[in-house]
Amino acid sequence: MAVDPRDGSVNLVFYDRRDHKDTLTGVTLARSVDGGRSFVNYCVNQEAFPCYRDVFFGDYIGIAAQGGRVVAVYMHFTGRQQLALSAAVFRFRPGTQTTLPSAENE
Repeated sequence: MAVDPRDGSVNLVFYDRRDHKDTLTGVTLARSVDGGRSFVNYCVNQEAFPCYRDVFFGDYIGIAAQGGRVVAVYMHFTGRQQLALSAAVFRFRPGTQTTLPSAENE
């Protein structure tokens, strides 16, 4: 969890299996701008990946937020015994759920 010191938004990142079959797992960012009373979920643009019971996956996930920019860092499987570390960057108009274009699109 990261609270943006500029706008007070509460931002969470978590592994999410709600919309997947078997062990397929995605990554979700949840954001609240009302002190945690309600959240809006945003899917991280990461292809769902299987989790393997015999490979330690751990809880390697992190998040930071500042001025409407939210960065989520997470592990994911790229193969049976291969893990990768990736990051997703979200930009919001501070204090809102309004997403802004990525820096590449400006």
